Amino acid sequence: MLKDIQKAIRYNLKKRGVLWAQQEIPWGHYDAGSKKFAISTAAFQGQKGLGIDGMLGPNTLEAIKGGAGDVSQLEGFLIGGKVVEVSEEIKAFANSLGDSFEAKKRTQPPEHIVIHESVTRSRESTVQVLKGKGYGVHFMIDADGSITQHCDPMTESPTHANQLNSSSIGIEIVNPYYPHLWGDPWFVLEPAQWWTHVPKGKDPEWVAPTEKQIQACSALVSWLCEQIPSVPLEFPTKDLGPRKTRIKGWKDKAKPEPGIVAHRDFSSHADGRGILERLFSMENEKG
Repeated sequence: MLKDIQKAIRYNLKKRGVLWAQQEIPWGHYDAGSKKFAISTAAFQGQKGLGIDGMLGPNTLEAIKGGAGDVSQLEGFLIGGKVVEVSEEIKAFANSLGDSFEAKKRTQPPEHIVIHESVTRSRESTVQVLKGKGYGVHFMIDADGSITQHCDPMTESPTHANQLNSSSIGIEIVNPYYPHLWGDPWFVLEPAQWWTHVPKGKDPEWVAPTEKQIQACSALVSWLCEQIPSVPLEFPTKDLGPRKTRIKGWKDKAKPEPGIVAHRDFSSHADGRGILERLFSMENEKG
């Protein structure tokens, strides 16, 4: 999310103990040589209208001493390099900035939100798996509904969505998916549907995400569509079903119309569709 995060890290290490001490900084529980420290500094700078470079210099320090509060639990997310206050619905969940994923510079405004499921049991293991594969997402939602931002949706394009990498915002729902990974805090096993991947010889079931994850995802999707006009709050793949399970031409890298989609809708992966079904069902109820 920073133009030169390594430069920020070097600067913060150099100034630690010269300009400031760790205990003076609200996010001082992060090491000054970590990406989290630089990202938290950048988030604070955005909140205070300072230049966003992640370097904790005199101006940023003065703003902190003027009454910063603890910004490790954010009330806003970075959109185009600025911290934008989130909705009251999102504030009901814990929000934070996480480690950045490797990403290309975005060259066009996003048009899609892609919903993923991690097939893991924790946010930490999800980050590890994605980084190991060179992938990444913009937001991650843990079992308790807590939302972590990893990339700026307006400026960064991590690899997560095949032909939609350059045009999409990725939301990863931490969910074990397969029944053999089921267990606390994922209590619900649902019968397999047309969109469920069932390995040969395995139980035809699917581990449902928690209700908090669904509510947090719905709130995040609605807020993103409000903040980013190029992403409409529409569900262009809602008519997919047992007879037509993916968009036409998906093998040839065709793209769905702008809006919110599941990874499954345009790729060989099976993730995201169950959550998408819940999302557009909730939108229909609102209407």
